[in-house]
Amino acid sequence: MSESIVHLNWDTHFFGKRVGSLCLLATHSLTAGLQSAKCQGFELVYIDSEREILQSRSGAYLLVDTGGKIKFVKTFDGNSYRFEGNPCIKFYDKEDIDPEIITLAYLSGHQSRFKLDPFLPPGSFERLYRAWLTNNLHQMPMAAIYTYQVSGTIVGLITSQWHEATCSIGLLAVLPSWQGQGIGMQLLKQVESLCVANGISRLEVQTQLSNTSAQALYRKNLFIEAESRFLYHAHRIAAWQPEKATCRDSESCISAEV
Repeated sequence: MSESIVHLNWDTHFFGKRVGSLCLLATHSLTAGLQSAKCQGFELVYIDSEREILQSRSGAYLLVDTGGKIKFVKTFDGNSYRFEGNPCIKFYDKEDIDPEIITLAYLSGHQSRFKLDPFLPPGSFERLYRAWLTNNLHQMPMAAIYTYQVSGTIVGLITSQWHEATCSIGLLAVLPSWQGQGIGMQLLKQVESLCVANGISRLEVQTQLSNTSAQALYRKNLFIEAESRFLYHAHRIAAWQPEKATCRDSESCISAEV
C-alpha cells in the first residue's frame, strides 16, 4: 500500500490552506508520505498513525504531536433494550445556537487536537466547533442534538449522526458543576434509544487517549474499545508561520471529539 494523501475539501476551505489526511500504517514511510504531500502542495497534513512518531520534523514539515484517539463501540439488541426517557432531556432544533450550547461544545473539545496545536491560526478551535454544531443543525434528520436542562438552564449536551446501520457520537459534555450526577450516562442512553427506534444497532464514539474520564464513562456504559491511534499535524514550514497559542484555562468535562 502507498502513503497516499487524501485531499480534505472542507478543511481546505475552512483554513484557507491546502489540507490533506495521511493514514500511516506500520509498514508505511513517513518520509515518503510527506514528500508526496509536498509535491502535491499540501500545507497541513493530518497524520493518523498506527505507531508513535518520535521526531518533531520531517523534510519540509514540522510535526505537532496532538495526542491520540481511542474508538469505543457498543452494539445492542433493540428487543431487549429499555430506556424510559428523561424529561430533562430535550431535542434541540433551533435555527440559532444558544450561547450555552457553544460553551458546552468548547468544553467537549478541551483536549481537542485543534486546541492543542499552537500553529493553527488563533480562534481556529472555536470557529471549528461552532461550524460543527451548525452542520449538525442543518443535517437533520440524519443528525441530532440533545440537551439536558435543569430549570430551563442547559447543563449537558450530546450530538450524534447516523449513516445506514451505524450512529456516531460527536460531542458530549456536562458543565463541571453538574458532573457526577449521571447526566452524561442519561444523554448516552437517549442516543441509544434513538438508535433502537431507527433500527440502528451499532453506536460509535471517539475520544482522546488522554481523556480518562470520558473513557471511564463509556466503559461503564458497556462500550468496548475497538482501536486506538496516534494523531499528528504536519505543517509545511514554508507555508505556515508559527503562532503563539493563546492561554486557555483547562476545564474538566466529559467529551468526545468529532
